[in-house]
Amino acid sequence: MIIETKRLIIRDYRESDFEDYFNYMMDAELQELLGMTSITDRASALDAFRWLLANRLFLALELRTSEQVIGHICLHPPFTPVAESEEFFGKNGASISCALSTAMQKQGYMAEALAALFDYNRQTGKWDYFDYEYEPANLGSKRLQEKLGFREWSVETMDDIVLHVCVYEKTSDCQ
Repeated sequence: MIIETKRLIIRDYRESDFEDYFNYMMDAELQELLGMTSITDRASALDAFRWLLANRLFLALELRTSEQVIGHICLHPPFTPVAESEEFFGKNGASISCALSTAMQKQGYMAEALAALFDYNRQTGKWDYFDYEYEPANLGSKRLQEKLGFREWSVETMDDIVLHVCVYEKTSDCQ
């Protein structure tokens, strides 16, 4: 998959992108936002990276100007409570997780990338909906989802972690 925007090329991650992934994922501020505790060094980052390459649709966000990968969007199987709900049962969904280098945050890159992914989806019809969860302290994720037209679907508690579960349907329009 390749999607191009004014500033980004959104494409499948490649093994050769590991250094860029490692550089942004080792940032303590980003790890805190993501609730990541399992990536602590080069070896654990490489394990996570290879697992994502093999098991998920793992998309690199590459700057058009420098070819540097500054973040990612990862599509997982849909969040079980959403997928099993009467509203979405039998529909094709995906759960979104994403990360962006802290140096590149607050510049609209992730909104641009997700809006392009949703436009691609409107053209291809691959997914009926996307779900995206965030912890209450991650206000940036909340604002991003609001901007893109997600609606809050529920609040779930998993292993003592509160998650706001939001849903975007393919008929939604990005704002």
